Amino acid sequence: MGRRMARAGILIVLVVGLALIGFGLAQPSQTLAFVIGSGVMSSLLASLVLGFFTSRSLGGQSELADKLLQLEKASESRARYGVTFIDDKYFHKPEYWNHLSDNTSKQFLLIGHALNTWTQPEYKKAFLEAVSRVIRNKGDFCMILLDPDGEAQKRIIAARGRNYRTDIDTTLHALAEVHRALPANLKGKVDVRLLAPAEQPLYMAVITDSSLEFSPYFARASTRSAPHASFAISSPFANTLIADFQSVRPSCNPVNLANY
Repeated sequence: MGRRMARAGILIVLVVGLALIGFGLAQPSQTLAFVIGSGVMSSLLASLVLGFFTSRSLGGQSELADKLLQLEKASESRARYGVTFIDDKYFHKPEYWNHLSDNTSKQFLLIGHALNTWTQPEYKKAFLEAVSRVIRNKGDFCMILLDPDGEAQKRIIAARGRNYRTDIDTTLHALAEVHRALPANLKGKVDVRLLAPAEQPLYMAVITDSSLEFSPYFARASTRSAPHASFAISSPFANTLIADFQSVRPSCNPVNLANY
């Protein structure tokens, strides 16, 4: 499980790194997207990505390394990776995230450390309505969170002093409101899970009917300054991410929301 998560994380970084470089460098120099793209290009990440390709037995590694060096045109990168835009995770006002909630009815899949931002007053109503709507429409709702009692949480506390317990409890209490309001035959569809105790999320993802909202987690005290990329739901990267989510899901421990 740990090695699978690590491999998935590396591949995710590789793909998003290519997209960040190709997309960001084509933007006006004063934009955050350009800063991200140029920063990735000028940092060790580009070397690490290239080194990974040239040292691992991956199919087509030479071709991928060449593509990294070529830095294809932004239009080609967008077409290949399905990137809609790149910015800061908290650049958008609540209207952006509420629009995502308001316009999904078939799937709402989320993964992250605690995801308690969704329970803040400016987001909570639209978020809980989206959860209820997807479930009542016989769609797929699932949220995967860090286990607050697990070894991964202990490592995070030791590394950067961050304890997610209170935030996770806040999220679970909010979702319990939906659970209580649903008829008995639908309560089990509020699928909330905790990662295996030794695992921690490698990224934040929100998967709706139309898009994948993605933000990688880096080793820092706060994840609030992480970059955010939006992908078309039909893009190859979104398909890969959804497959990764669904492969992790069965190994996570279900939460009994009746206890909240």
